[in-house]
Amino acid sequence: MKIKSLLAKPFAGYIYKGIRKEMQTAVEDQERIFKELLKTGKLTDFGKDHKLGDLSRHEEYVQAVPIRDYEQLKPYIEKIKRVSTMFCGRASRSILLKPRVLPAE
Repeated sequence: MKIKSLLAKPFAGYIYKGIRKEMQTAVEDQERIFKELLKTGKLTDFGKDHKLGDLSRHEEYVQAVPIRDYEQLKPYIEKIKRVSTMFCGRASRSILLKPRVLPAE
């Protein structure tokens, strides 16, 4: 029996146990991540416009933030281009607009 074959079953069992353990907390994990995203998002222009700070449940989010296409999101995208805040917080003008120039040696 090759070493791969010998180690495959115990390794698969280890991975399976980890997946089963994470399945037990999947809903709680999703709720925690959702609340973290709302907490961060409420500070952005998009979050302020959609009152993300007032939301706590997914159903409320679905009502407050409708599905839209690019053209409807374009004002937020243009703000990002002009170095405003939106989904990811503050952007640095030096990162977005200025190429990095290394000093000559």
